[in-house]
Amino acid sequence: MNSHIARTNTTTFKATVSEAEINEALCNLLAKKHGHSLESDNVRYRGWHTTKTYNATLSHAWEIEVTVDHSRETVA
Repeated sequence: MNSHIARTNTTTFKATVSEAEINEALCNLLAKKHGHSLESDNVRYRGWHTTKTYNATLSHAWEIEVTVDHSRETVA
């Protein structure tokens, strides 16, 4: 992620975030919410931007998916 700072009487932080960074950040939040880590060998993730039309208005969303393969979990 590239970020830039401009300071006068206010400080503005801006960043350009790649699709891969958005996918990883959002999927990481989802995985952690359910007690998993993207670093695990049995976890994979993906995400994509979608646009849908509702009543002639475009609606943008980011869909994410985290998959945990329980057959690859280590047994204690």
